[in-house]
Amino acid sequence: MAGTLKKGAHSAVTTRHVLTFTRPAGVKKTLLTARDASADPSQDQEAMHGDGSAAPYAVIQGDGSVEWGFSIAAHEYKSAIVQTAKTAGLTIQELIFDWVMSSKVDGLDKFVQEVMGCQIGGAPHAPDAAGSMVEMSGIALNVKTDGVAHFKEAQ
Repeated sequence: MAGTLKKGAHSAVTTRHVLTFTRPAGVKKTLLTARDASADPSQDQEAMHGDGSAAPYAVIQGDGSVEWGFSIAAHEYKSAIVQTAKTAGLTIQELIFDWVMSSKVDGLDKFVQEVMGCQIGGAPHAPDAAGSMVEMSGIALNVKTDGVAHFKEAQ
């Protein structure tokens, strides 16, 4: 027996958030304060109608996009994001990274999501009860859940 079956309510979920930068290349940061994480892939769809028909005969897939976001403590934002951009001589909006969020229960992988090609569109500071947080958000190229891509990529 493993996971929650073995330990019941005493099994804790451990979620890791790791940013692997492609600009600047080779920089990897593990976030310790990330919360309220989300990655929302969506794709435009259009119904295709025939001559005089009311019901569509096909659904056409249009453009896809991934909106992502999470909050981190202001001090971690400064060390993981601002300092990375400063060291590389880039602006914050020029940073590009893959964000991997993985959850484990009792050491067993339960969920792995990789948001690829993230760029920061917004990072407003929002004081709250837990301290000063920065809510980062933007768009990404694609998202994979347990290794399966949401969108077909360009060839």
